[in-house]
Amino acid sequence: MSGVSDEVEAKLLARDAATLAEIRRLTSIAGFACREVSHQHLRTTYFDDADRSLSRHGVALRLRRQADDWEMTLKWSGRIEGDVHRRPELNLPLAAAPATPLELPAAVAEVVDPLLQSRPVEALVTTDIERTTIELSAGEGVIALLVLDRVRHSAPTMAPQEPYCEVEIELADGSLEDLQRIAASLKATHRLQPTTESKFSRALADLDRPSRRS
Repeated sequence: MSGVSDEVEAKLLARDAATLAEIRRLTSIAGFACREVSHQHLRTTYFDDADRSLSRHGVALRLRRQADDWEMTLKWSGRIEGDVHRRPELNLPLAAAPATPLELPAAVAEVVDPLLQSRPVEALVTTDIERTTIELSAGEGVIALLVLDRVRHSAPTMAPQEPYCEVEIELADGSLEDLQRIAASLKATHRLQPTTESKFSRALADLDRPSRRS
């Protein structure tokens, strides 16, 4: 499908926000120079029908807001090899805030309509992310983007959740070997742990966990 690209990244869990702060202060990782390029708040809402038809087929539909900018994304489950996640994704910037109920652009509807079978989508769960993005470079080339996330899930039916900390290393102009080298360095120096879960799968697990509300 036109517009679909492969996202290649390593996903690692950090113990706490202090670990993210330590990584943020680094000037080099695995021999690559670090340069912070942004620090921002992102709010992402995931959508599905009442039967979770999309997630059962390995598809995540999300709407993300960053300041006044909106983007709709489709992600497929892809595959995981060691620390490395490969996931096809389709990103569509939106010209304005989306209408309610959610209207799907034609490129998104083409994928999800056969799965939804005319059932409407509804908001399932929201993630709030405090994100720092750092370029890792060698010479003039950006090898990868190092993304430091502090994430909290929420939903009307969900008990209050503690935030967790995640590090993503997104391949840019580097090689798979560069990506693995960066991940290995961070695991060794900051005790990061690989994870097979996406933010969406973690959010669904939190949503399905019995509520601790009294």
